[in-house]
Amino acid sequence: LGYADSGMAGAPTSGTHRLVDTPIEEVAGAVAAILDEEDADLLTGYDSHGGYGHPDHVHVHRVARVAQRLAARRPELLEATLDRTWLLRVVRPLRPLARLLPGLTLPGDEIYTDRADVSLTVDVRGQLGAKRAALAAHASQAGGGVRTVRLLLALPRPLALRVLGTEWFHVVS
Repeated sequence: LGYADSGMAGAPTSGTHRLVDTPIEEVAGAVAAILDEEDADLLTGYDSHGGYGHPDHVHVHRVARVAQRLAARRPELLEATLDRTWLLRVVRPLRPLARLLPGLTLPGDEIYTDRADVSLTVDVRGQLGAKRAALAAHASQAGGGVRTVRLLLALPRPLALRVLGTEWFHVVS
């Protein structure tokens, strides 16, 4: 839809036409029009935390909820997420080390979704190549400092299959 990246809450961008600055109803109307044009059965968005709290992802969560209601034929909404249980087991011990690694930002505990609220998991190991290519397409996220995308792309295949091989969703009726 042509919106600019808003940056993170602690490091916002200063550009114009940022997604987070655009009223939810305006963006949702544009998304609903696409849903209607495509006669879509399914809409994907982000969980209520925007995954790890990116302001644009949180905005997309709200937009998707409204767009689903505005669409002529209400599509099923799948909110992309992760089961935060295993992620927090990794993140919590790393927090004391974060100050030693410039550019590394570790999220708080209110990220992604509690295991009880994950309603769908999909095995995507067969699509690992496509998933890595999609991650690599986020050029702004693959360089400079310690970046999650850069680390994910560097994982050896066996570990990448384990880490990237499942997609989690919260299904919204």
